Amino acid sequence: MNMFKFFSRIYRIFKSILTRRFIYGYFYNLMCDIFSVKDKYIFLESHHGKDFGGNPFYIAKYLANNPNFKDFHLVMVGPFHRKKWLLKQLNTKKITIIKPYSFSYAFHLATCKWLINDTSFPLYFNRRSEQKYLNTWHGTPLKALGRDVANETFSHISNIQRNFFHSNHLLAPNSYTEKIILDSYMLRNIWEGEVIRSGYPRNDILFASRHQTLSQNQINIAFMPTWRGNFADQKEASLKLIEELKLLFTYLDAQLPEHITFWVRLHPMVQGYIELSSYSRIKCFPDTCEAYSHLAVCHALVTDYSSVMFDFATTLRPIYLYTPDEEAYRSDRNMYMKLDELPFQRAENQQSLLKLLININSIVNFSLTKKYSDFVDKFCAWDKGDNTRSLCNVFFNKEHEVDVYQCKGEKNKKRVFIYTGALQNNGITRSFKTLLSMINLERYDVTILADIGYNLDQSDIYFRSLPKDIKYIPYKSSVYIGPIQAVKAALVYLFKKDWGNDCKILSKVWKNEYRRVVGDAKFDVFINFNGYSWKVALLSLGIDYKKVIYVHSDMLGEIASNKIADTRLLKLSYQSADTVAVVREGLETTFCGAIYDYSSKVVYVPNPLLLDVKEKSLALIETAFLEGNTAPDYANVENALVSKKSFRFVNVGRFAPEKGQIRLIKAFEKVWIDNQDMQLFLIGGYGPILNQIRDVIKKSRAQNSIFIIVGSENPFPLIQQMDTFVFSSFYEAIGLVLYEAMQLELPIISTDIPGPSELLQEGYGLVVENSTDGLVHGMLAALANKIPQKRYDFVQHNMYALNQFYKCIETSNINE
Repeated sequence: MNMFKFFSRIYRIFKSILTRRFIYGYFYNLMCDIFSVKDKYIFLESHHGKDFGGNPFYIAKYLANNPNFKDFHLVMVGPFHRKKWLLKQLNTKKITIIKPYSFSYAFHLATCKWLINDTSFPLYFNRRSEQKYLNTWHGTPLKALGRDVANETFSHISNIQRNFFHSNHLLAPNSYTEKIILDSYMLRNIWEGEVIRSGYPRNDILFASRHQTLSQNQINIAFMPTWRGNFADQKEASLKLIEELKLLFTYLDAQLPEHITFWVRLHPMVQGYIELSSYSRIKCFPDTCEAYSHLAVCHALVTDYSSVMFDFATTLRPIYLYTPDEEAYRSDRNMYMKLDELPFQRAENQQSLLKLLININSIVNFSLTKKYSDFVDKFCAWDKGDNTRSLCNVFFNKEHEVDVYQCKGEKNKKRVFIYTGALQNNGITRSFKTLLSMINLERYDVTILADIGYNLDQSDIYFRSLPKDIKYIPYKSSVYIGPIQAVKAALVYLFKKDWGNDCKILSKVWKNEYRRVVGDAKFDVFINFNGYSWKVALLSLGIDYKKVIYVHSDMLGEIASNKIADTRLLKLSYQSADTVAVVREGLETTFCGAIYDYSSKVVYVPNPLLLDVKEKSLALIETAFLEGNTAPDYANVENALVSKKSFRFVNVGRFAPEKGQIRLIKAFEKVWIDNQDMQLFLIGGYGPILNQIRDVIKKSRAQNSIFIIVGSENPFPLIQQMDTFVFSSFYEAIGLVLYEAMQLELPIISTDIPGPSELLQEGYGLVVENSTDGLVHGMLAALANKIPQKRYDFVQHNMYALNQFYKCIETSNINE
């Protein structure tokens, strides 16, 4: 074990666990271990406990006044300064009010049987099998959700999606919302809960006011805008919004007539930051009633992009949209509909909004247009006035008075869950992306466990580009366990050299962690395509269905190079796997002979190959650089390519010791002394010895003929400018770059190592001694035009690779 990496990992673990969130998480798990679930306790939370409101409030009010639930105890999350108000509203003694994200919160979340939320419970939440969870969500979406968001996709998905996976029931107020939630959070085919098709409980009071006669002498207009901005700069966006709203309120207060009151209810992110008491016509929603109770007696609604418009439409009253920043907002969030499609009048500045508001006749004598009526039919058809009762009958009593849709996986379609790694610019990532593009999605339902611990920006771009029928679950290791389990697991991890039966302790911990991550999502096979990750090695202990792990390299060589921090985890990965997929025949031999023999589980699954290398090589040369034509080495490389006389060698690989770039530089220098028209190009992603390689070049006599390129995902425009490809690795599984060089019809030199040597000895290139002198011999042969070449059948290769991949999924081992 590499001790530096080991203690670095221990340090990172302890640093992460000494946070408030983790402490509550440990306490939560301890409560789960100690206390049983209380059958008649109902836990209700709205908008992370910022207030008592929304659907959970109206459910609580119904339960508190229903004799059928007189023996039930309500636990409600919210601010203590609103405690008296809530007790008065619900008029029941069987209620406990708790602060959000406290020890009391964690205790009740662990022990209440019935859980109701309109957003999400914290990251440490892990629904117990005896608990029932209803997520009502908090609005029909106009703004993009989940994977449909334009930026920062992972932050909009992870904990919300995870909560949905844990829920038994989701509430959909219309078919439009149902489709968006199932698709944008990627629940289809893997989540098998129930969707309750019913209007929102909070809309009952709006529906009841539909035929209520309102005063024509005093006009009440509600203003309920959403929060605008992005999560990366919440504070800055909130401050900007506050200033904009202050200007609007000052203008309206000076212009509105006395018989119009402009009632304001701001988003929780900016609520309380604007003092309204100095205005005469602008007032806060009264704090004596819940927001929708007041909304029900308002003549009209003004909003911007908030889902409240879909709720208020059930009153059949006027709705106005105030959207001074539509283009900027749309670019940040995306929207499912254009505002022009909505049946509401719009104002894009203060003056036009005022003009709409003072047109009293259009408010008090409002009549539905055909477009508004169609809108109501589409989005409010499931509002019946008794939504709360119907919902509670389904959730608590399993009495289906409304339509309930049971989600299921598609028949005859295997559900594949595949871990990618961190999507670094390397051969494993290219192999994964190529494989993913080839899988038959009519036969397999594919979900990716997306590692978001590294390369977040690149990962975000890639996952947003995926076809909609490929799902993904963002994952960043944050293990929440009870203190007793933590101590046991730590003792095993720190002091047991051979885990043996002790892995049962680890299995229990990681079974809990796996369930925390994916809830009740269902899969048929898990594939650890990366094959290196320690956290996924442990996470896979919690998986009780078929497991496959890939081997992409000589893992004994990786251990010798200190690239594997803990050999026990690697051994454990192979022990717990049902199938081990090796990308080269015989790749398992050294590890099996020295550490653990998993040969009975092996399936040979070659990596599929890119078939568009030539097409990609036609792109502009600057696309080969990670930073384009602003890259530090771009000008030097561009000048070097001008010479038509130079003979150019190229090496492509991560800048790492096992890739042999340093000895390649030394070999090049020896040949260069007598052949100074030569050039050497080293292309790779960032690696641990990049700076060391730069230092070696600076000391070389041939330094002006050697170039380093930190490459993009498309190095081929540069590679196709070369004369010979040099593969200088000390060990390798096979090396995808060899096949890519073949597609560009470059002569190939490789050191004599298992994998590349077997391939090239069939006439596809020259194999040389695995040494600096061997590389010298190869480069001299290239200069003399003595490198063998022949065409490779890439189509046949990919057909075989894909069939072996399917075999790997469908069978338990090679003998089946």
